Amino acid sequence: MAFLAVKDWVRRGHEVRLLTNTPGHFPGEEEISVTRRPALSEMIEHYRWCDVVFQNHLSIRFSLPLILIPRPYVVRMGGFVNHRAANQPWKPSLRVYVQLWIKAFILRRATRNIAVSAAVAAGNRVSARIIPPPFDSSLFRNETPLSNRSTAILFVGRLVLDKGPDDLIRAVDLLAKRGIRCSAVIAGDGPSLAHLKDLARQLGLKKVVTFVGAKTPQELNGIMNNHRVVVVPSKVNDASPIVALEAIASGCVVIGTEGGGCAVNIGYCGLTYPNGDFTALADSLAVVLAKGDQLSEFDDTRTRHLKRYDPEKIGGEFLEELDIAFRKYKRT
Repeated sequence: MAFLAVKDWVRRGHEVRLLTNTPGHFPGEEEISVTRRPALSEMIEHYRWCDVVFQNHLSIRFSLPLILIPRPYVVRMGGFVNHRAANQPWKPSLRVYVQLWIKAFILRRATRNIAVSAAVAAGNRVSARIIPPPFDSSLFRNETPLSNRSTAILFVGRLVLDKGPDDLIRAVDLLAKRGIRCSAVIAGDGPSLAHLKDLARQLGLKKVVTFVGAKTPQELNGIMNNHRVVVVPSKVNDASPIVALEAIASGCVVIGTEGGGCAVNIGYCGLTYPNGDFTALADSLAVVLAKGDQLSEFDDTRTRHLKRYDPEKIGGEFLEELDIAFRKYKRT
């Protein structure tokens, strides 16, 4: 998301420096100034250079230089700082609780806040403008007729139980017991991979649940174009899952959970069900599978729905917030 916004700002004539803790490299990175894992001294240097600081995801570390180098500060809230609002099943440790408290304090001190969904703004209990996440519309496209696609249900994401891939496997098992043929493809990697494979084997689904590993964004567009249905079965309240938008742009029907910002991202381009209820997921899958390739009812609003998430539109709204923050800071 940050790279899409930065590219748009550079195209509009702004000078931008991107600081990140992530290692590696992404395509097109050479187009902008990127500093990876900067030391505190480097961050201070960059903060002195800039007119305004935009933090794509709230980070305590990247907030520290503002103590020494005051600048107008805009935070984009891509998640919850309240574990109850996130519907997390676990109780945070003292260390995590302190970190969440510090993040909540930073949000209250920020010049402006942006939330990826109304659920995040309400959960974090701060005033914020709702600006949803953009998706890469140049990469994710509908290129394959529905009739040429697989009926296997696709999951794309990190393989952790919070994301709910086990709910998909259990839903496939329920459908098999009802006499409904259904298979699943799980794309991704993560610490729960072995557990998920064991679950599929225990339920006798080894031949109908396929694990294809992690995929690049380019590969994801291809694999989504090979499937009719994508599931986003998060057990927790997902702030605003971009994978739902990528799937819709690729021509898929999306079935996802109701909590957080997932239902808003799906709109009328799919179905939703209560978080963690794999029986309801099975019911939704049965409805869509029964339609075969007669899924035009989910296509009718796709173009209009995705306009709200266009990178250029979102980049412009971010710039409006940066300008408001800069003028507000100058006045005070």
